[in-house]
Amino acid sequence: MAKPDATAAKSSDPASANPPTPAERIALALLCAAMATVVMTGLMLADKASWPASLIVGLGAGGAALVSVLTLLGRTNS
Repeated sequence: MAKPDATAAKSSDPASANPPTPAERIALALLCAAMATVVMTGLMLADKASWPASLIVGLGAGGAALVSVLTLLGRTNS
């Protein structure tokens, strides 16, 4: 009977996964901010708001998402 591969078992463990690189952290934060901006702008436009008001609310939501994701990523051990 073959012995199980130790590296395969270790790589499937989420605790031993490699932490994200700084470039991956930046990409994640920007993607979250962009998605929050798009969703909130779309929801405001669907609610028959004017496009300037929708854009202001969407950018505010995107900025809040950016700050919160960067704060959370900064608190993790790297």
